[in-house]
Amino acid sequence: MKSPDAMDWSSYYPIFVEKESDPKYGEIKGPKKVPKMTKRVEVADIGCGYGGLLFALAPKMPESLILGIFIHYYSNIYSREKEGNNRLLFILHFRYSNILLQGLEIRISVAEFVHEKIKALRHNQADPSHPTHLQPTSSNDSPEETTPLSSDASSPKPSISSSSTVVPGGYQNIACLRANTMKFLPNFFHRHQLRAIFLCFPDPHFKARKHKARIVSATLNAEYAYVLRPGGKVYTITDVEDLHEWMVERFEAHPSFERVGREEEEGEGGGEGGEGAKDEWVEVMRRETEEGKKVERNGGKKFVAVFRRLEDPPWPSKGEDRRAEKEEAGGE
Repeated sequence: MKSPDAMDWSSYYPIFVEKESDPKYGEIKGPKKVPKMTKRVEVADIGCGYGGLLFALAPKMPESLILGIFIHYYSNIYSREKEGNNRLLFILHFRYSNILLQGLEIRISVAEFVHEKIKALRHNQADPSHPTHLQPTSSNDSPEETTPLSSDASSPKPSISSSSTVVPGGYQNIACLRANTMKFLPNFFHRHQLRAIFLCFPDPHFKARKHKARIVSATLNAEYAYVLRPGGKVYTITDVEDLHEWMVERFEAHPSFERVGREEEEGEGGGEGGEGAKDEWVEVMRRETEEGKKVERNGGKKFVAVFRRLEDPPWPSKGEDRRAEKEEAGGE
């Protein structure tokens, strides 16, 4: 996919497809035949885990399309082994391939679970009298066929609610996909398309040599600034203080972002209603993610930081450019 215009969102948000552009209703214009959508994605949860935040935000933002993204990138072992330039890496890949494949399988299983859960919730909303086969007997259970195997008994257990209560939007406004956001974020979203980005409990990558894999950096912050509209916000939360300080330092160093006041980070101000309105997304982010619930059960601390996207400075006119060049030449 070379550009956001080539992305086909019709299978992710089917009820938001324009009828005249849907293959079912006629021919689609353009060489790639991509159906046209009535809305664009406005909220992205990068590293969405079991989708707790997605399901909590869906009824609160029924008019906004929300996308959960599973961070997926290829291991250096795979790429370098294919080149055939390093025999040691090939041996390591051969000996530990089961471990690598198990990690990849768990990620795929989680993505499949969230996708199936969205389908089940949509089905329940469309016909509450016929619960889907994915509903467990207890709200604390999860479907065996979609739950990844894990030896960690303390891992958050995803669940599908058996409630038939109709919620605004009917969960038609949420979807998930697997993508390498560290490389291809601008390939999915247009400039200034998003109004909110959530980075909830990202992988801390404790080792110094792994810091380049963190999802907050000078390079990635520039991409977040590109897809986020002025006035939009980046919401971050983690239970690792070192990672929290890392993210704050990098966002504050970027000219396109400023950290909001403490009252907004505590959920007491800002938000969709402007100054003085409650920012409910902070409280949702604190309490509705599976990792957030796990930290709360264990009595841990949650470190929150919210950053607002600033307006881009105006481009200087040709006269100002020439004047600046003359001043620089004169100074030399």
